[in-house]
Amino acid sequence: RMRGTPAVALRTTPNKLRPTRKRSPGNLKKRAVRELTRVDASSSVYGSSYVAPLVEIFGDVRIGEHSFVTSNTILRASPDNRLEIGSETNAQDNIVMGALGTNSTIGDETSIAHHAMIRDSVVGDFVFVGFNAEVVDSTVGAGAFIQHGAHVEGVEIPEDAYVDVGQEVTSQEEADALPEAESDTKEFRREVLEVNREFAEGYTELYDGGEGYEEV
Repeated sequence: RMRGTPAVALRTTPNKLRPTRKRSPGNLKKRAVRELTRVDASSSVYGSSYVAPLVEIFGDVRIGEHSFVTSNTILRASPDNRLEIGSETNAQDNIVMGALGTNSTIGDETSIAHHAMIRDSVVGDFVFVGFNAEVVDSTVGAGAFIQHGAHVEGVEIPEDAYVDVGQEVTSQEEADALPEAESDTKEFRREVLEVNREFAEGYTELYDGGEGYEEV
């Protein structure tokens, strides 16, 4: 089992059996001002959040509380842009997250799974982005579930929408027609969040209570 992802099998239901998710202009919630800490290479502990020593950090990167960023991940913000990671959010191994052409924001209680890529996008709260999925130049509404290997680019994904395994969503028409994520995905997401919150706490204790980098 890959670290950070519980062994929960998600049922894939054909789109025709799921209700379509209609987009409305007010679907995306306005984000409140958040207290974030600047992340650099000087430490792995930022308040109650943990950023692994093998994470590569470039530019203005900020993080909330109780979040966990694992090894071999790249966090990059180009000059004049900012990459923000919310609270109780996890970025798993071998992820690339960038704010290259504009700011990128990852919401609270959001999971970005192994080998995923987020670039120049706003990802809402309680979102799941699966293994090897890509989100580019897009807005992802709160509660959306993006399955493994999906590609989302240049669109606004509605709240609670479901993007299937390997699906490409590159037009707003495709995004508007997405079905709603099924209720069983919520429990899966909560389990992923709980596992990674425990990782953040455990690694923080190791780092602070031992010899820092050498301890972890």
